Amino acid sequence: MIEKMEELKAKVEECISLAKSKWFVTLPNIDIRFDLKGRSMGTARRDIINGKSVYSIRFNINAMKLGGKSYTHILNCTVPHEVAHIICMVYPMLGNAHDKGWKLMCLALGGDGNTRCNISEIPEAIALIRPYAYKATDGTIVNISKVQHKKVQNGFIYRTISGKGLVSLHCEYVMSQVRVL
Repeated sequence: MIEKMEELKAKVEECISLAKSKWFVTLPNIDIRFDLKGRSMGTARRDIINGKSVYSIRFNINAMKLGGKSYTHILNCTVPHEVAHIICMVYPMLGNAHDKGWKLMCLALGGDGNTRCNISEIPEAIALIRPYAYKATDGTIVNISKVQHKKVQNGFIYRTISGKGLVSLHCEYVMSQVRVL
């Protein structure tokens, strides 16, 4: 895991160097953290502490642990995405949020320019947003979110996408095929 963290930090520095050479920008220190959980692969923030702007990028530690396409996506898409946000925070005239200026910057840094990660392209990451797996009445395994799991435990019934099966309290709860550490 240490190697992955160092590789991500190096990728952030590479994107910053590229931004400096392309747009002659000077960026402040960026705190890089690996404590994000949930469905986001990464976030960029600017906090005001004692009247000073402090910038940080957080990466999803569970997605990194999954490895495979999940980690590759963070390295190649999330890093340029979040660095582009930091640049736009420091230099708002270059872009804002997910506007055209931000997108052009993200693409120039090597990102894909997408505003969100398409989780369906990263099957192993499904467990990050739907960690509970049930065997529906039609035999299919259905991953559901924490909120949906609580509803099922309280008697709510979900129909599968095909419409042929149900997920209810009486269904077998199975471990998710993907384990989030």
